[in-house]
Amino acid sequence: MMKELLTVYNEQLEEVGILSRDEIHKKGLKHKVVHCWIIERGEIGIYLYFQQRSFNKSDFPGMYDIACAGHIDAGEEAEIAMIRELDEEIGLNINKNDLKYLGRKFEAFQKGEFFDNEICEMYLLEVKDNTKFILGDEVEDMVRVSVIEYEKWINKELKELEVSSIEGSKKVVLREDNICPHIREYNERLLETVYKGK
Repeated sequence: MMKELLTVYNEQLEEVGILSRDEIHKKGLKHKVVHCWIIERGEIGIYLYFQQRSFNKSDFPGMYDIACAGHIDAGEEAEIAMIRELDEEIGLNINKNDLKYLGRKFEAFQKGEFFDNEICEMYLLEVKDNTKFILGDEVEDMVRVSVIEYEKWINKELKELEVSSIEGSKKVVLREDNICPHIREYNERLLETVYKGK
């Protein structure tokens, strides 16, 4: 299996080299990733999708996270990486015009010898209620939550969120201990985009 090669950036966000993903995470070097929030606007409201990460993941296994995310390979454009990840992780085939760019965010996280120092390029994708997700090896499940209920959880009016799995009748409860911690950091920009269509 070939090593995944990523571009390394300095504090001024200038490209300074190319290293393997493993080496970048060991040294905590800045690199780029893509994140995609997926929403569905229906007759009875707006819904937000989360993915459940594979239990085989080295970080946050089995936890619920942004609908789709991944690394930008060395020499790859962010939008192309986002399109690739949507196809690989959840089986959606889209084009650039389907994506709405939300901006850039910086994230740093360390757990043992794993140090993630990310430059996140963020996108929003709107899907229809009949969209079929085809889950790849990195994703256990996808769930859908009402944005109104989600906002109540964000505002701490609710401690738990009961959500629907795409598997049909399966019900899932989301709590602080099974949602990736970075989720809350996105919410102001996300909710403004969802409600105002910005």
